[in-house]
Amino acid sequence: MNHILLKGKPAALLTLCAILLLTSCVSAKKYKNMEYERNTAFADKVNAQQRIDNLEGMLKKMKADTANFGMAYRNLNEQYLTLKASSTLTAQQLSQQLQASRKELRAKEDTLYRKEMQLMEREQLVQELQMAIERKELAQLALIESLQAALVGFSAEDLQIERKGGKVYVSLSEKLLFQSGQADVDEQGKIALAKLAEVLNRNPNIDITVEGHTDNVPIKTAVYKDNWDLSVYRATTVARILCEMYGLNTTRILASGRGEYYPVADNSTAEGRARNRRTEIILMPKLDEVYRTLETSSNARNFTNVAPAAPQPETPANPPAEVPVQPEPDDKQPAPQNNLTPNDVNTPQPLFNASPELQPGKAKTDGGDGGGEN
Repeated sequence: MNHILLKGKPAALLTLCAILLLTSCVSAKKYKNMEYERNTAFADKVNAQQRIDNLEGMLKKMKADTANFGMAYRNLNEQYLTLKASSTLTAQQLSQQLQASRKELRAKEDTLYRKEMQLMEREQLVQELQMAIERKELAQLALIESLQAALVGFSAEDLQIERKGGKVYVSLSEKLLFQSGQADVDEQGKIALAKLAEVLNRNPNIDITVEGHTDNVPIKTAVYKDNWDLSVYRATTVARILCEMYGLNTTRILASGRGEYYPVADNSTAEGRARNRRTEIILMPKLDEVYRTLETSSNARNFTNVAPAAPQPETPANPPAEVPVQPEPDDKQPAPQNNLTPNDVNTPQPLFNASPELQPGKAKTDGGDGGGEN
């Protein structure tokens, strides 16, 4: 039996060895697989750890960026709120400025409109005045022609007609009108005055000034104190004759004496003194038409200042007042004069008192007058 047992042991051992060998073979393969899996898992772990580290780094960075973005957002939000408040205030200011600018613009437009209306009125006034002046010029030229035709029979030495400063001057020498040192008009002088009055009666729209002039030789008589006194008497005598004898309206005439203060020639010569001894009849067209034009324009301008010039909400300031047109004065300032009128003749003064400035005419003969050459 032992023998049988000994005979059976090798077989069992072989079987056991086979089993162990088979078992060891299976375990080695499994071991290799497991080791491979372990190595793969370890590599995966390392990779996962790296990804985790990377993600943690990215997370940390994102947290930092988020914090920065949050701070930036808050700053931007504060700036937005500030800008919003500022823009609201700026918009209000701009709106106010815009309204003020519109108001100022409307006021300027209204002022411009008024100025344009005033300019149109002035242009119209200038045209009307120009037309009136042209009519006066034509009338004055026609008057001169009538005077020249009526007084054609008198010499240039005794009678001169001159147009100057918008007036017509008819200068009558002393020799034609008076005796030396006297104020009574001679017959020849009355003839000249009659012809002159005939023309003046046909032209009622003319104001007349009669001025007496002398030389500078002193004179003193029982009737006349000096040259000035003599010139006044001569002027009033001529005015009286024109009115009482030849029918001129007394309201048209002003008589004045200039004495020796308005010479037209040198008093140092006999010829010059003769030219200075003269009586001037100054004819000036009435300015009624011009005054009516100015008055109409002034009334229209006042109405424009009261009424609104244009349909604007604001009322602009009143335009500056215009300076009224004034007639041009004579070139010379008049010397003191003694304006006298006859006691029994009503002779109110016209609007303007002319100051004669005649150019020297032809030489006249010197005549002796009483105490002087007057």
